[in-house]
Amino acid sequence: MRLLSVLSLLLLAFSAQSQTTVLDREPSYPSGLNRLALVYYGIDFSKEQRKVLSERPVEFYFLIDTVGGYELAEINGIDDAAILDSLQQRTMQLSPFIPALEAGKPVEAFYILQMSFPKYGTTRQQTSLGNSGSYRRLRAEDFEYVERGKDHFSWMIGLGGSQFVGQATDYLGTGFGMLTDVRYTTQKEQIFGISINLFDQPLRQNLPIESNRPQGDNITGGIVAFSYGKWFQQFSIHAELGFSMQNVTPKLNNEDRDWVQLRGWSPGIVLNYPIQLGRDHISGYYLNPTIFTNNINLHAGLRYIDSPLPEVSGLLFEIGVGYQMMFYQVESFQLKNN
Repeated sequence: MRLLSVLSLLLLAFSAQSQTTVLDREPSYPSGLNRLALVYYGIDFSKEQRKVLSERPVEFYFLIDTVGGYELAEINGIDDAAILDSLQQRTMQLSPFIPALEAGKPVEAFYILQMSFPKYGTTRQQTSLGNSGSYRRLRAEDFEYVERGKDHFSWMIGLGGSQFVGQATDYLGTGFGMLTDVRYTTQKEQIFGISINLFDQPLRQNLPIESNRPQGDNITGGIVAFSYGKWFQQFSIHAELGFSMQNVTPKLNNEDRDWVQLRGWSPGIVLNYPIQLGRDHISGYYLNPTIFTNNINLHAGLRYIDSPLPEVSGLLFEIGVGYQMMFYQVESFQLKNN
C-alpha cells in the first residue's frame, strides 16, 4: 500500500508540473524561429536595397490573436518605403502562429522577431567557398551584380605633339614624343601619380650658347613630374610639378663633359579623358575579385618650361592620345546561386 501511495503522489506531482507548463505559454511560430527568418531572407531585393539592409538589425512586432492569426503591427530599423512594402507583402505568406496561453486559456500577445540581414559583397557564401578549398577564376557570368569602387590604379602609354608659345617658337618647331604615367585614385576620387614625357623638337635656328659643337637638327628632352588631381565625372584634371631636361648637343660618350644639357623645372595643368573599350573584365578569385578595363585616353596639357636659356623657355602646349589600363577594387558584388 505504501508503495502504491508513493507512486500515486509522484504521478500527481508530474501531472501538476505538466499542467503548469501547458497552462502558461508564449506565442511561437510552428516551424521555428529559423524558418520564420528564412521567409524574409528569401526576398529578392535590388542591389541598392541590399546596400541599405547590409548588416542592419530589424525588429518585427506581431500581434497574435487567440486562434493564431497574426497582424504585423510595426517594423523597426527600416524607413525605406519600398523595402517596407516588400517585407509586408512577404508577411502575408506566413503560416498561423501558435497562440499564447494564460491559465490554460488562449490570449492575445505580442511576438517579436529580431534579425539582421547579411553584408552583401562579403557574403557567407563566399566565406564558405574560401574555407572549403574550392577556388577557381571568376567570370562575369558568375555574378548577380558587380559594382566597382572609385579607388583604382591606372597605367597609360601614349603619343603626343607639343608646341611652344611665344619667343621659343623662333627656335623650336612642333615636337612629337611619347608619354607614360602611373596613377592611383582614392575613394574620394583624388589622384596621385608620376609621369614621364619624352619629346623631340626640330631646331629652326642655332641657340645662342657658348659651344663650338654643332647643335644638330633637333632638341631632345623630357619631363619627369609628380601629379595631384581630381576626377570630375568622366574626366580628370591634374596639377603637375616636374623636372625638365633639354639636350642641345649630343653626348658623344660617357666621358664627354662638353655636351650641353639644359635643366630646369616645369609646372603644368593636364586634362585626361578616358574612353572605355568594351565591357569590364573581372579578374581574381572568390575572395578578392578585381575589375580591369581597357581605355583610349585623350589628354591635353599646358606646361611652363623654366630653362636656363630664355630662348627655349615658356609655355608649352601638348595634346595626345594613348592606351590606358585601369584596375578597380570591387565595392560590392553578389555571386549567383549556382
